[in-house]
Amino acid sequence: MFTHLKASSAIPFLYRPGVNVQGHGLMDGGVADPLPVRWAHQKGAKNIWVIRTIEAQDDGKMPVLKRLKPIMRRVNQSPKMFEMYHHYQSRYADAVNFMKAPPEDVNVIQIAPTRTLESMVLGSSSETLKSDYKLGFELGLKAVDKWRDMFEASPM
Repeated sequence: MFTHLKASSAIPFLYRPGVNVQGHGLMDGGVADPLPVRWAHQKGAKNIWVIRTIEAQDDGKMPVLKRLKPIMRRVNQSPKMFEMYHHYQSRYADAVNFMKAPPEDVNVIQIAPTRTLESMVLGSSSETLKSDYKLGFELGLKAVDKWRDMFEASPM
């Protein structure tokens, strides 16, 4: 179980070959599908909740990728890694477009920070984590209220 948990959160930059699970190099599932809203819809979901760690971007661009490219070049990342990041960007943009214009029978509720989070993937202080947690909790409560209002307003 530990190996599978490790694979589910393996950051590609830190785990270049992935985590070996039965001969396969696996990484964080968010690499393959960063916002799996289409997948949820294909599985029959009509109310899709999306919890994001960055502000909702209208253009579908991941600002972190622009910052990562020069670093990746300096540490001599493989072309396969660049390909993976471009795939990630493409899937992310597609998901943003889906959320901006979902099918008529689908409701998408996003919980996204209203400011850039202070915490980082690695090395955050407990104060910054608490600050970001508080923001997320408050935004989550607002999203639940919004969903409740939508639910109560819809005809049954």
